[in-house]
Amino acid sequence: MRIGLKDVAKRAEVQVSTVSLVLNEHPKSLTFTQKTRDRVRQAAKELGYQPNAAARALAWATAALASARR
Repeated sequence: MRIGLKDVAKRAEVQVSTVSLVLNEHPKSLTFTQKTRDRVRQAAKELGYQPNAAARALAWATAALASARR
């Protein structure tokens, strides 16, 4: 079974968006307390979370296409 952002969020007791921001080290993740960021990272580590390469590639391609259309 593949571990996803929802699984990490449930373990860390936070929203999926929080997990995404923290694990991607987005600047907005700094709005969360250090305790919350640590809790998310710890949950990801305990569950053995690995980013989905296909989803990441799709997101990158979608973003690149969107910016090319501007």
